[in-house]
Amino acid sequence: MDEPPSAEDQDEGTTRDIADTSALPDECFQRKELAQVINMAICELPEQFRTAIVLREINGLSYQSIARLTGTEMGTVKSRIARARLAVQHRLAPYLISSDLVPQHTASGHNHRQASLPVLPRQAVD
Repeated sequence: MDEPPSAEDQDEGTTRDIADTSALPDECFQRKELAQVINMAICELPEQFRTAIVLREINGLSYQSIARLTGTEMGTVKSRIARARLAVQHRLAPYLISSDLVPQHTASGHNHRQASLPVLPRQAVD
């Protein structure tokens, strides 16, 4: 495949197929839909939790920076972020189960599939 076509191939009109590695339309739709559900879940958080999780997960700020910006103790910031994460996970659970993205457990408790949870992109902080 890495070789240039020979003169014989060019004369016969041979074509080379290139694999399409882009996501399938249904995968793109599911990603967009999940991003919307995540955004809605974050928007529904109480303001103090929403502020903390957005500063941490989207803006990529450190706990110390968030504490300084919000005028709170670092322990409070960590607590708010942990509670916000739990609230978002709780809000996403029905979507993930209906989308078949949650691990399936048997009666023995063994996990037969890995969960595929999205990671929010972090933006560069100046």
